[in-house]
Amino acid sequence: MKALRGWTALCGGVVGLIIVGCTSSGPQGDSHVVEAITTVTTLPACTAANRGQVVFLASSGTGTLETCNGTAFTATVCGATNIDQVLYIVSQATFEACTGSSWTAIPFSSTAVNIGSGPDSIVGTVAGPGGPLSGVTVTLSGNAAGTAATDANGHYAFTGLANGSYGVSVNAGAACSTASATLNNITGLREADFTLTSTGKAGACASVTGPQGPAGPHGPAGPQGPAGPTGATGATGATGATGATGPAGPTGATGATGATGATGPKGATGAESLVSVTPEPAGSNCPTGGQRIDVGVDTNGDGVLQTTEVQHTAYVCNGTSAAATMCTAVQTQCNGLCTDTSSDPANCGGCGTTCSVCSDGACGKVNFGSVPVNTSVAQQFTVAVDAGYFVATLLGTSGNTPPFAADAAGCQSFQGPGTCVAVETFSPTSVGAATGEVDIEECPSAGGPCITVPVTVSGNGVLTGSASPSSIFFGNVPVFTSTTQKFRVTVDTGYQIMSVSKSGAQYAGSLDSCAGFIGPGACMASATFTPSSPANATGEVDIEECPVAGGTCSSIPVTLDGNGVLIGSATPSAINFGDVPVNTKSAAQTITLTVDSGYTFNFEPPVAQTGFIYVGGTCPFNPLMPFNGPMGPLTCTIEVEFAPAAPGAAMENFNFADECLVEFVGPCLGLSVTLTGNGI
Repeated sequence: MKALRGWTALCGGVVGLIIVGCTSSGPQGDSHVVEAITTVTTLPACTAANRGQVVFLASSGTGTLETCNGTAFTATVCGATNIDQVLYIVSQATFEACTGSSWTAIPFSSTAVNIGSGPDSIVGTVAGPGGPLSGVTVTLSGNAAGTAATDANGHYAFTGLANGSYGVSVNAGAACSTASATLNNITGLREADFTLTSTGKAGACASVTGPQGPAGPHGPAGPQGPAGPTGATGATGATGATGATGPAGPTGATGATGATGATGPKGATGAESLVSVTPEPAGSNCPTGGQRIDVGVDTNGDGVLQTTEVQHTAYVCNGTSAAATMCTAVQTQCNGLCTDTSSDPANCGGCGTTCSVCSDGACGKVNFGSVPVNTSVAQQFTVAVDAGYFVATLLGTSGNTPPFAADAAGCQSFQGPGTCVAVETFSPTSVGAATGEVDIEECPSAGGPCITVPVTVSGNGVLTGSASPSSIFFGNVPVFTSTTQKFRVTVDTGYQIMSVSKSGAQYAGSLDSCAGFIGPGACMASATFTPSSPANATGEVDIEECPVAGGTCSSIPVTLDGNGVLIGSATPSAINFGDVPVNTKSAAQTITLTVDSGYTFNFEPPVAQTGFIYVGGTCPFNPLMPFNGPMGPLTCTIEVEFAPAAPGAAMENFNFADECLVEFVGPCLGLSVTLTGNGI
């Protein structure tokens, strides 16, 4: 199809369409070739031999251009370097023109008819005496059938055809002659052009006028004309919608007071308050007796103040006698009474009332036990206050200075009789025991000597830093190789991880995320075992934590244990060659030797004995220096044959090699294989 070569042919030849690049500034003549592209449904192989091949990969209703880069097909690129390139998709009868950024499809005929999904197409032009004929019916027959009409340029196209033979006929009406063509065995693109002549019958052999096409787009608006004369005044328009409500006006003046409303209904009668006065015997409430006054509400309406209805109780106590009370030598006077001092030697509660915190014969003891440093623990203790006494103050500094702190707010000014609660806090900042004392002072409400209630406090600051696990067993580890295990370190509040130390030459420690870590919290460290001999080894890693504010550091130990082992071996350890005819050789058998890391491989091929022969392999061998082999780790092979010289069973335990620490200095491990066979 000559009309497909060159931009000139594309613009003015068969196609007759203007496309990108087809301008006066574009290439002309045959400087560029419109390449016909084959359609495939499966990509062919891409090799160096077809590098640059372009195909059209058809898919459901669409397709893509693919180019072979020498190894694989990839999407065909359109860029500045191939802005003039034009491809012709044979099966689609469509030109693909590169615009510099994308491919633009330009059909050969705007009225092309797709018949199927085959790779071939038939195209052509129908012309009459006056030039191209549009609207002419073109009929396809043969391997497939269909009809198409020529477009405004007289072009027609049948696409998607399968290989085969076809007939094409043209009918432009009675005024034009008819024409047809037979196209045998078409492959790819086939062109069939027709030129019709006038028959002289009514009408002219000219383009068939088709139905009127849709209206074209509106042209741009013309310039505005001059203003016309003013028209008559129009009728008054309809009233517009009501506007939005305006803002609220200022608050108006207060109106006159309205008339008094009607009196509401009478409410229900409330419950009656009751007071009950009863004698109070001598005791803790009234040392010399008196009156008990209970006040409450008669909720059940029975006129009697029940115990459950009492809301408040007060006492009116009798005064003491003016005569002095005489007490024995073991008694003391308290509010006019004699109290046995031996029952309360510390006089903790005053006048023989024992404090509720007394224990083990001692009064007022608060023991915090072990508390982590830089943390705080608080404990409450109860103070029993005598009748007629109140808590005046908290004395003593050792129980109210660091690491101790006392809070008597719950007892301050508390009026007895009764109990109140105070709080003691222990906040150790260092390791070790600490003690102190807090003195609660109760004084008579009516004035007089005060009584001291002592409370001893004690505690022990401890470190809780630890490692988990605290011991690590590495198991069996090949010599001169390393294995590492991690462990979790819990760091005390106010302490920082500073360093790691170790004992045991075959062990090492690493701080990992613990480096510089400040507690409270946990971090991860690790220990590494690198055995240098085949034996058990023990050691220890110590993580050191130190107070951030300065002070004595503490170690967090992790004990270590592991076994160094040798893994050197010969595999298999035994080979049976079976029956082999005398004076012949068996097939070679392979033996794999494994040498430990850090060990010298010393290999000397065995001398042929009882028919077993070393024939080669990958293991290095220097006949001049057989005991100076390479250093492991190493894996290699040797090959052995059995060549019996006489009938009968043969057996040999061959020590093919040794691995030694340094050229037979130190422990060596023999690598041997038992060989058996039978000569027949």
